[in-house]
Amino acid sequence: MHGLPSARQEKSAFQKLRHSIEVKRIAGRSAALAEALQNYPLQKLLAQAKGRVVETARVRPLEERASREARAQIIALTQIAESISDKPARAVLFRTVLPIFGEALGFQGGEWSVCKATVRALGTIWGDDKIVSLLAYITENHKDIVVSRAAATQLAKIGGAEAFRALTNALGHRDRDVQRIAEQTLELRSNYSFAVAALENGLKHVSPEVRRRSANVLDRLSWKPGAPEMEGWRMAARQDWEGAVSAGAASIPALEGAMKGKDARVREQAAKSLEAMAWRPRQYAMTAWYHAARRDWDAAAELKISATAALANALDDEDETVSDPAGACLARIGAYSVPTLACSLRDSWDVRMQQRASHALTVIARNTQERGNPQVTSLYIDAVPALTEALADGHNQVLLEPGYALAEISEHVFDSTQVFAVFEDSIDRIREVVSAQHPIVRKELEECLRRIQASANAGAPGGSRYIGLGDRSGSRK
Repeated sequence: MHGLPSARQEKSAFQKLRHSIEVKRIAGRSAALAEALQNYPLQKLLAQAKGRVVETARVRPLEERASREARAQIIALTQIAESISDKPARAVLFRTVLPIFGEALGFQGGEWSVCKATVRALGTIWGDDKIVSLLAYITENHKDIVVSRAAATQLAKIGGAEAFRALTNALGHRDRDVQRIAEQTLELRSNYSFAVAALENGLKHVSPEVRRRSANVLDRLSWKPGAPEMEGWRMAARQDWEGAVSAGAASIPALEGAMKGKDARVREQAAKSLEAMAWRPRQYAMTAWYHAARRDWDAAAELKISATAALANALDDEDETVSDPAGACLARIGAYSVPTLACSLRDSWDVRMQQRASHALTVIARNTQERGNPQVTSLYIDAVPALTEALADGHNQVLLEPGYALAEISEHVFDSTQVFAVFEDSIDRIREVVSAQHPIVRKELEECLRRIQASANAGAPGGSRYIGLGDRSGSRK
């Protein structure tokens, strides 16, 4: 005869039953969310397939209805997560939902209300640093400030080393409310050693604003640097140049770091402070950073490849009296600047930076002496796809400078027999961009395309490799 179940057995059975119920609830809500995310584009595609142009007035109700449904399901999933007190179990239960949340973040191009609800859900189910990294990215890069604030709030709630590092980066955010969330969180949780460690790292950040605000928070915490070198970083972060000079050799690493920052004025002051200390650089690259910071462009150009990183940093400056001569200097250095300029094109979202880098590549290509030189063409391998990508940004703003650069490179750098293979994707991309542009822009890009095709055709045995602009099929002879 079996006895009655023990209290432990009853508790275990209850936990299994509850787990099963929670799994079903999560599965049901996540399926409904997936359907809501897919329903809007499906309706739009069906309407287009029937030959009807979907007008804005008809699309908007579909968008709003889909957003409401998606938001409702995300809120319901968040409430389920909040009802589960066991955080490790919560993270495991929601692991399969994370890809759907990823889709929600991109819904309707990042619709703010759905994104905000998704961010709150991610913060609630948090279970590993991947979510923290995602929230950090959203804080820094989302187009809608409301979503950035929501992500910063979730990072503040999660805490931990990774979250505090992200919040330290947010001290330099474009939105004052995001900065305030970061400052208050780091200051209130100062008893956490990793919060102080994050702020100490903030003293070395590339952004002058992050450095300055990190120093201010540490000052309010009555922080005492553990090493003389850290005092130098604090002085430089506060832009206390006299104090940095007074600190002597302890300030040198901080001042060298400040010469690599994004603010031309700060770079110049750091260089002057090092001058006052009779500092001498130990490497060619550091010499280049010094010359670029002092705006001694001729001296920087003499260092050739060692100066390209410092000059590319100056090329990204908002002050045209800094960026323009930096671009001219890179063009003077020639082909050895090309890989650095290609990296600048890939890594920068700033339209002005992309135009400047493209223009420098145009000048360098035009001055190339020998077509088809393997040592030179190898430097351009990454530049061609980077220029192609820069033709149109995420907002469909077309840049002509990359087109000009591609045309010059096709005519002056690569041998005509190489152009077909290297520029195949570029020609297709220019065709795609040309088809929907203003007549003036279209005319300029068509001329770029004509020049590239002429270079390709010159090396094609038996005639042209490409059909002209009038044929949109993209087929090749």
